[in-house]
Amino acid sequence: MTLKNAFDEFMFQKELAGLSPASLSDYRNYITIMLNHVGESMDLESVTYELVAGYIMVLLHRPLSKATISTYVRNARIFLRWVHAEYGLSFDPVKIKVPKPPKKNVHVLSSAEIQYLLDSAKCSVPWLTARNKAIIA
Repeated sequence: MTLKNAFDEFMFQKELAGLSPASLSDYRNYITIMLNHVGESMDLESVTYELVAGYIMVLLHRPLSKATISTYVRNARIFLRWVHAEYGLSFDPVKIKVPKPPKKNVHVLSSAEIQYLLDSAKCSVPWLTARNKAIIA
């Protein structure tokens, strides 16, 4: 069985499982890139950890954010784990480590900034002021 055949079966199974069209589209978009890099006509027996690691190295050297790279690798790993469970691979996809995306820095407003926002919501009609403050809150 080729990678392309396995991918078609994977997508069919995900559709039967009731995944949303957006999820199916994401799987198709992210995993197709790996299939194109590795070779979709490759037999499953020929897929090695080294090939997948080479794909990850290519991603790491592209001008992509770490979060994007993590998404690509995570989707590839999901697919390869499914292939491993259904058909077997020469390696266990659990060995594939997903790069950690950077932590998001959330800006917390200071008390003075919050007060400034609430003060800017004032207008001549009291109920509009209350509505505006509710929206900001």
